[in-house]
Amino acid sequence: MKVFPITTNLFTYKPDFKRKSSPYISDVFAEPVDTFVPSFQAKIKQPIKTLKEFREHTTGTGHHCLYCHKELKYGEKDIKDWTEGGLFSEPIKTIVQHFKQYKPSLHEKEKEVFSMIEELSEMYPDAHLDTVIKIMSILANKDLYKVQKPIFDSIVDQAKLLPEKEKNAIESIIEISKKRIFHQPYIEEYSALELRYQIRRLTEAIPNDEQAKKIEKLTDLLMIQCIRKEKKDVTYDAVKKVLETLYPDQEITVTKAMKKEYTREKLRFTIIDAIKREAEAAKSGDIVQLCESAKRQLNKEPIVRKFTNKGLKHDLAQVLEPAKDKGGQAQALENNKENAKHKRIRTRIFYLADSLPTSDSSIQAFIVKHDRSTSEKIAYDIFAPSSNTAEHLLPQSQNGTDDITNIAAACKRCNNDRQDGPMEKLFRRHGRENAQLYADEVIADTNNGYYTYQDGLGILETLEQQSGIKINRDGLKFPQPRK
Repeated sequence: MKVFPITTNLFTYKPDFKRKSSPYISDVFAEPVDTFVPSFQAKIKQPIKTLKEFREHTTGTGHHCLYCHKELKYGEKDIKDWTEGGLFSEPIKTIVQHFKQYKPSLHEKEKEVFSMIEELSEMYPDAHLDTVIKIMSILANKDLYKVQKPIFDSIVDQAKLLPEKEKNAIESIIEISKKRIFHQPYIEEYSALELRYQIRRLTEAIPNDEQAKKIEKLTDLLMIQCIRKEKKDVTYDAVKKVLETLYPDQEITVTKAMKKEYTREKLRFTIIDAIKREAEAAKSGDIVQLCESAKRQLNKEPIVRKFTNKGLKHDLAQVLEPAKDKGGQAQALENNKENAKHKRIRTRIFYLADSLPTSDSSIQAFIVKHDRSTSEKIAYDIFAPSSNTAEHLLPQSQNGTDDITNIAAACKRCNNDRQDGPMEKLFRRHGRENAQLYADEVIADTNNGYYTYQDGLGILETLEQQSGIKINRDGLKFPQPRK
């Protein structure tokens, strides 16, 4: 088993950078001292300037998330190392023993799931994480359905007020959703778009970036128009692109006979088989299962598919959203009073679908979501949301740079929740005071020589500008030469 270093020099609020082993500063002492000498009096050797240095400094040293103020005890690189080292494939007694130190820094839902795993580790110490989740999912699925059922019933009630065609389609969607929840087989049409979405979501848990990108590249081949759409004729270029991707070391010339051989159906199966082989090499059982289901769909065979909220909303959108190519006819319908009433009903149906429990908000939903996942995927989804990431104060989409004055530490969940939107929504959710708490850590870092005075001040100014929250920077000290 791979042994990973554990940082024990943690602090709870303001940094106390007394250690002399920092890669960023070199404390100069005339003689050994027992009392703390502020590092702003020390000689600055290498203040933090790069994203790599920033991540190393803010991970596992008592720094906190800008938004939710959770302590950032590990980073994305740690998760990658744990996965590649096979730690998540160990029996749960080993996983619990290693990761209980990180439990306090988990978000509440993941923390409760970990507590349940801890309890089961005493009953099934040699079981693996995927087995334990399967055990937990039996009761979780029943509890989750108690919440889902009244929402499904309300959607069907609303659908009864729509035209017959939409009503029937929505009733069918809800029936299929129930079959998915209880793992009952049913016939479902193949969808390249849905398959690509599911695979892309799962490649996030693959630690090897090269393997993940290769799987995504293969999946993109399924979106080539003549391969995806039944009414399009397969082209020479499409066959050539598929074969060149599958056999990059060979020079491909597509003949008339080859084009005739590679029908749309054969191209689909060829691509899906290639994805499956790469998924097996990457030890991603979830993607392998998706490929098997896709092949059964193409053969018009019954499948067992997991229920997802996003899948339900996608199916509802296919029925309820007007086609974009209807042009003037769609506009004429919008002006019809009866259609205005139906539009309000459709909006209500989407609102109901949005109220279903998610894996981010419900413990039961999280467990059920992973009842057929690999141990690596389960562990990734437990620990990744609390991992340390570099947050751009001014988003990159708005020309925000990687300059250190535009970077803050944030957990992956908060970073993803913000995306490129305003910070205000995160601070409203977690507390506006967290902006000042984070600023205090920046001030302590600057005073201790981890940032230059100009960079520390720049971080505080950017934070204040982007958050709209007044930052008290009275504690920031301009470095003085040591006497």
